[in-house]
Amino acid sequence: LGDVYKRQSDDITRRFMVLPKLTTSQRNSLAGAAVTDGALIYNISTNHLQFYNGSSWREITDTSV
Repeated sequence: LGDVYKRQSDDITRRFMVLPKLTTSQRNSLAGAAVTDGALIYNISTNHLQFYNGSSWREITDTSV
């Protein structure tokens, strides 16, 4: 789903992952087979990171980490 990018800056290599950005409606329309445990998205409807726990989508919040 996401891509890993590599950026070279001042002798430091930084790596980061870009998550898919989906609305709640788009997320809900994903076919069950396309979603696996641990899938991560950025929900642009709620402005939160979300992960799939195998049966439902859960938000990652300050209090849940």
